Amino acid sequence: MSPSEQAPRQDARVSTGVPGLDAVLGGGLVTSGVYIVVGEPGAGKTLFANQLCYHQGRTGVRCLYVTL
Repeated sequence: MSPSEQAPRQDARVSTGVPGLDAVLGGGLVTSGVYIVVGEPGAGKTLFANQLCYHQGRTGVRCLYVTL
């Protein structure tokens, strides 16, 4: 099978805890991905990061939230 004929890669995904966002992202965030969330003050960046960490924490996964 040539590279152009290979099936698309299905990376492991991490649920964000927001069903609509997970649907848009194709199942959640890529497990090995690094994400930088930017936006205006008050846009919800901190709430999103906390939602993601709390959602994963409820399932027993350890999370790290870093802010500058």
